[in-house]
Amino acid sequence: MPSFGEQDISADSQIIGKFRIIGLTAASALQPRILLAAECVLRSLEARPDQHMPAVEGYALLELTGEVLLGGPTGPTVTDVRWLDKDRRVEAVKFESPTQVTLVGDLDFRRLELLERMRDGNAPVLWLRLFPTLIRSAGPLQGRIQPMQLDIPRERWLEFLSASKFGDSVVVEVPVPRGLAQDVREAVEHLREAQRHLTEGGYDQVALSCRKVMDVVREDASDDSSHNRLLQILAGAVGDDRAKSYIGIVRTLKQLTAPAAHAFGRRNPYTRGEALFLIRCTTAFLSLLGELPLDQIQLSALPKNG
Repeated sequence: MPSFGEQDISADSQIIGKFRIIGLTAASALQPRILLAAECVLRSLEARPDQHMPAVEGYALLELTGEVLLGGPTGPTVTDVRWLDKDRRVEAVKFESPTQVTLVGDLDFRRLELLERMRDGNAPVLWLRLFPTLIRSAGPLQGRIQPMQLDIPRERWLEFLSASKFGDSVVVEVPVPRGLAQDVREAVEHLREAQRHLTEGGYDQVALSCRKVMDVVREDASDDSSHNRLLQILAGAVGDDRAKSYIGIVRTLKQLTAPAAHAFGRRNPYTRGEALFLIRCTTAFLSLLGELPLDQIQLSALPKNG
């Protein structure tokens, strides 16, 4: 079985076992929760007088806590982890016999966003530090597990983010006139596409998807109101001056995303910060449509396109 990271368990200056991470998934919870599936092996060792090694036997692992760290074995804590299984006990045996262990750590979307900024589209660099509690008949046994790097493939991390609902679009119900309903549904699909690209680290693709949103909601780049249905509808809701200002914002966003559509000679790729800015501005514009009294506008009084 593939391992995401493993480390020896030691006590009394001897290696007494092995702890191996074999899976990473998302748990069902209101907030993101990470599940680490693991295997724990504890060996019962007889005394070796010729090597001055005492016996290490008749002991068990009764508790296990720890923390996931960012960037290295001494990096900042991402989340504390605890032993989730109902029967929390691993006995030492003479022959290698792995016991399944499940660790769980609670996250939130703010911490995930910080992780995504650090990851920047690559595989995450996470470490796991564990604190075992070992007990034998004579009393506590001082056990130790060195920090281990979690070798998490990028694809597995993306699966975890998806299962955690991180980056999902917040779909706003936009009560638009019949003439724009299909346009807005298409725009929301492009916005979802942009958020998927953000999670995957495709920031240029984010810009292109946001540009597609603007292409959908603004059918014509002309300032002539007879050829700009969105301008007509906005003007009917908020007046000519503010409608033209909103259209100006849309035009500026299209200019910001132009390099994504016309890559010839472009040198500077979009950053994650820029991608977030574009998504938030685009989302805000669609939300604005939902808050305007568009349902009170008489479409029959508006000039037809063309």
